[in-house]
Amino acid sequence: MPKLSPLELIAFAAERMRGMTSKERLAGNAAHVGRVFMQAADQVPDMFQRGRSFADDATGLTEQFGTGKFITQTPNSMSENLADHYNYRLLAERGEQGADSPQLTGSVYTMDDLMREALRYDSIRQADDAGLLPLGGRFHSWDTTGLHHASGQGSKVYPAAFGYLRTQPSNHFNISEGLTGVNKLRRSYNQANALMRDPALSERVIVSPGQLLAGEVGTNLKGFHASTPAQQVGILQMAAAQGALNTLAETLARDQRYLADKTTMEIPLKSEMRRRHVAGMDIAAPLFFDSRLARTEPAAGALARAYQASPTATSMGLGPRSLRRLGIVQDALDGRSFKELSDRFSGLEYRAGGVVALPSSAP
Repeated sequence: MPKLSPLELIAFAAERMRGMTSKERLAGNAAHVGRVFMQAADQVPDMFQRGRSFADDATGLTEQFGTGKFITQTPNSMSENLADHYNYRLLAERGEQGADSPQLTGSVYTMDDLMREALRYDSIRQADDAGLLPLGGRFHSWDTTGLHHASGQGSKVYPAAFGYLRTQPSNHFNISEGLTGVNKLRRSYNQANALMRDPALSERVIVSPGQLLAGEVGTNLKGFHASTPAQQVGILQMAAAQGALNTLAETLARDQRYLADKTTMEIPLKSEMRRRHVAGMDIAAPLFFDSRLARTEPAAGALARAYQASPTATSMGLGPRSLRRLGIVQDALDGRSFKELSDRFSGLEYRAGGVVALPSSAP
């Protein structure tokens, strides 16, 4: 059998993933993948670098995830019925962009206000059609546009926001209005992480249809929320894995096309980045995809470095942790158990995290 190119290896893995997440096979495979991740959450002591469970109040959450100051502001001018706006201020590492500035704003809608938003957002209309929006509900929607791109700041404020949701009464839910391509991937990872910390959030964090479509999984919003928490974790991890594979393939194919087109005019530095990406993938992709035994942290790191050499990688971030999760999902779908995969989960969730305080002498 001839040796497969990196693009062929990725395409083969993506096609296999589509088969594993088909309507007929999704429930069983999601249960197994989800169970592996849930067992890791319970049995790998350092999987969560910022604590296995959520803190129980806003102050504790800001300390746990290093988000700095939590602010509640009322009322909101949009409607006398609209509940609080709230902000998390991200307390940045020394020298990091956005130090001590508002990074995430949450709006809490009543049903009436949410239906006005539904005129603009298909995700809300679909959630309503699926019967996921109870009339007496309060719906938290988070604006993440203040997060600096590719900074890892989302891994600080997302868990703090999910943790804050669970401190609210049981009629409070989270819903996404609109997601960019990269945020469909990131939200799946962050939502899965929240469910591993507290499975009860499976009834309160409403999945976005964009997450399911981007992951090409064989279910809809109603089917997802009829699933068990473990199955939801499995679906989210598989959807994110498919999204990662699609991103790897699209980026590599694009750079190959640019390099092959002699009429393309671009700055030399960008062309050199494309060449480094393609050359890196020639080495890293076979290491990662050829053998299930090779899907380890070093192989994931090599694949991440090769991918990140591309000039387009900055708009669709994939790092070593995302690719480690991809490898775990692939191996779980090969039938491997948690016991066989247990050494792959150490430090997987929020390895960097935030900082609890800045020194007073910090510039």
